[in-house]
Order: sequence, then C-alpha cells, then structure tokens
Amino acid sequence: MKLGIKNKMIIMFTLLISIPLIVLGISAYKRSLNIIDGDLKELASSTMNGIEISIDNYLNGYSESIDMMSNNIDVKSIVDKPEYKEFMMPMFKDFIDSHKDSISIYLALEDKTMYTYPSAEYEDGFDPKQRPWYQNAVETNAISWTEPYIDVHSNKLVVTASVPIYDTNDKFIGVIGIDIDLDTLSKNINKMTIGSNGYPILISPNKLMMSHKKTEKIGKTLDSNELIKALDENKISSSYELEEDGIIKSKYAQFKTMDSTGWIIIGSMYTDDIYNRANDVLNKSLIIGVLSLLGAVFIAYIFSNYINKQIKSIVGYTQNIKSGDLTVKSSIKTGDEFEDLADTFDGTVIH
Repeated sequence: MKLGIKNKMIIMFTLLISIPLIVLGISAYKRSLNIIDGDLKELASSTMNGIEISIDNYLNGYSESIDMMSNNIDVKSIVDKPEYKEFMMPMFKDFIDSHKDSISIYLALEDKTMYTYPSAEYEDGFDPKQRPWYQNAVETNAISWTEPYIDVHSNKLVVTASVPIYDTNDKFIGVIGIDIDLDTLSKNINKMTIGSNGYPILISPNKLMMSHKKTEKIGKTLDSNELIKALDENKISSSYELEEDGIIKSKYAQFKTMDSTGWIIIGSMYTDDIYNRANDVLNKSLIIGVLSLLGAVFIAYIFSNYINKQIKSIVGYTQNIKSGDLTVKSSIKTGDEFEDLADTFDGTVIH
C-alpha cells in the first residue's frame, strides 16, 4: 500500500516523539527503583537506630535501678546482718510496684540463700550459682543481660538484668537480679513500620525472637534460614524469601547489633514496596507520555494537512500548465518555500 506524505509525516512525528518517551520512561523507572530502594534502606537504618535508642533508654532505667540497689547498705550488709532483711524486702517491693514490667527481684548469696520478691518457692537442690544471670554477673563484674527465656514462675518471656554485690569491705557476697517482662518492649517495637508494610524484629544473639508483629512467633527461633546464615556470616543485610499466609514473599532485611546487650534489630521490608512505589512513578510517566504522544500526533496531523494542502495546490497548478493553460497564476501566498516554488512555476509561463 502506497503511503502519502501526510501519513508518512504522521508516522515520522509519532516515532520521533514515542521513541524518546519510551527510552526516558525506562530510564526513569530504573532510576526510581534505585532511588526508592535507597530511600527505604535509609529509612530502615534510621528506624533501627531509633529502636536501639528507645531500647537503650528503656533498659537504662533498670540498669540504674539495679546498680543503685547493689550499693544499698541493707543489701551490702545482709550476710553479716540478716536482720536487715526487714528493710531490704520492702525496698524490693517498692521497686516491683513502681516498675510495671518487672516480674521479680531477687538476691542470691554465695551460700545459695535466696531473697525473692514476690515470694517464690524453689525446687530442692536449686543452685542459683549455676544460673546464667548469676554467672554472667560474676564473669563481667558489671551489669549484664541474659538471653531471653521463659520464666518458670510467670510463664512469660523475660530477660534478667543482674549485677554482683560486694559487702562494705568489698568482698563478693552474691548477685542481685531483676526479671523483666518483654511484652511492653515488644509492643512498643511493633508499633513501628518500615515503608508501607515492613516491620522491625528484635532477636537475641542466639536468634530467639524477642519481638515480632506476629506475637505467636515471640520466643521462637528466627524463622528464616537465609537470615540466620547471613547473620552467622556477619553480613549487614540480606535478601530472602519467606512464606506468609501460604504465599512466598520476597523480602529484604538489614541488621543492627546493639552494643549494650548484643541483641540484634532486623529491619524487614517487602520488595513489593519498592516495585509498587516505582510502578506509581511509571504509571504517572505513562499517562504523561500518552498525553504527550496524542498531542504530538494531533500537531503532526495539523501540520501534515497544511503541507499536504500546499503540495496539492502546486500539483493542481502544474497540471493546468501541463494541459496547455499557460494563463494560470499561482494563488499560494504562504511566505515560505511553497510560495517560492509556485513563483518559479509562474516565471515559466506567459501571463
């Protein structure tokens, strides 16, 4: 099929507009993916920094309290003066009453004597010196934090802060510990989001989940072998897949280890968040591109009609000359090359 100049010009203008638009659209999409990916990763990093500060502030309150109690004269003198118990236990009670997340506080002496509030029964042969909270305090000779565990009395996921106790002569006499319920800390962390659907996870050095938006996972081992492997390899981030509600989700995670406790904050995001945001940019670009293309085609149509009209006028003029009418005169007054062409033809005939 023979194409006229009009159609050729419309096709040419369409290609001249659409090809750059397509190239720019693809470039903009890839660029937006990189920008959004970077923004979300930066958001995850800043969120985890905020979580670390929040956790540190939360735990510092307990650290300061247990440090203060370790220096209390009633506690330091309890071995030589057991009667000081009547002053020490009310202090323990006041602490528990004023700290809603504290479950119990206890002092374990070297002879295995236990002073506990609220009062608790211990099994025969119970040896506090074999407990991690006791051993950690002795080993570090400072305030220490245990791995989270299920408390045998409250059946809650707890951590214990403990510190060694010395008498007034700086002789080691035992360890004081506080069991802290992680429920409030977990709820506060779960209020935070990363991107549209991402969320933070707090795990212990042994990969036990201390907080998770799905509460049934709290107290269980991290549920991704890919993340566990990445953490064991000391990576700072990892892509991974996880089944959620029967669907395999593609995800990305960043890691941050807390200096104070060794706990690990994971910022988990869905890769769909990145693509969904980029698709929004792409869709807007497509709308603008389509409107621009339609405008270009309309302009090309108007312009090609103009060109086509002038060409047809010249063709009609020359056909008159061809038929022997040498008196015809061109009426083209366009002020451009079409008028120059018509004037040239006028100069070849006799008027």
